[in-house]
Amino acid sequence: MKKYSTKTELDKEANKRDNHQCIYCDRTNGLETHHIISDIEELDNLITVCHSCHKKIHNQAGCFKKGFDSRRYIPSKSEEQTYPGVTRCRGKWRVRIYADGGRINLGYFSNLSDAIEARKRAEKVYW
Repeated sequence: MKKYSTKTELDKEANKRDNHQCIYCDRTNGLETHHIISDIEELDNLITVCHSCHKKIHNQAGCFKKGFDSRRYIPSKSEEQTYPGVTRCRGKWRVRIYADGGRINLGYFSNLSDAIEARKRAEKVYW
């Protein structure tokens, strides 16, 4: 199967907007463009990620279907999610990670920085 690497103008614009680095880990090589919602070709729907992080997004979200919204699997500036796997739930910060073919619940935290730190520690263990 032939792998196409031609970047569209939108891909190039997204890469430029994201400073030609992965929005997760700041890598500058092996960059790809991820569609937050599949099949929507708009600049606001694209993010720049390295191959490794792109793979993690897809592994977390499972099988993408047409129109699938993957926003809950990527960092967002909203209060609902500020770091992958950290979401607001019942007044606390819920932390999860997807690894070993399943979802692992890491707990609930009152403090956002504690929740993010727990997620980062889990990433080192599981990824």
